[in-house]
Amino acid sequence: MQTSIELDNRAKELAKTYISAEAALLTLLMEMKEQRVFITLGFTGIYSYCVHALRFSEAQSYYFKKVAEKSEEVPELKTAIEKGELSLSEARRIAPVVTHDNLEGWIEKAHTLSQKELEPSAISQFVSRSNRVLEHLVR
Repeated sequence: MQTSIELDNRAKELAKTYISAEAALLTLLMEMKEQRVFITLGFTGIYSYCVHALRFSEAQSYYFKKVAEKSEEVPELKTAIEKGELSLSEARRIAPVVTHDNLEGWIEKAHTLSQKELEPSAISQFVSRSNRVLEHLVR
């Protein structure tokens, strides 16, 4: 029987492996998209591949799709995930508002805010930015 410390250490090792695997999978899925592998395999894209071939939940599949799309626009987001600075979950929460210019600030928020605080903060920023764009278009 393992001690509490041994079980705790094993859980922490597996968590690191999980986070690392998540980053590696994101990179691979993006490469597959770039090479149009999904079409060859009979899928429409990352989402359908994750749901049907990898048997991920619809939510998890959506996270990979959204973070991959934002990472194409802001490659530094994927780099932050690969370095372990962000989890996929954190990245998907900030994806709607991340730009090249504000990524560092959002990484900091992802580390300091709880998930319940992070998502509304990102949504508020997104709405504010959208309103500015609409105001500009109306003028």
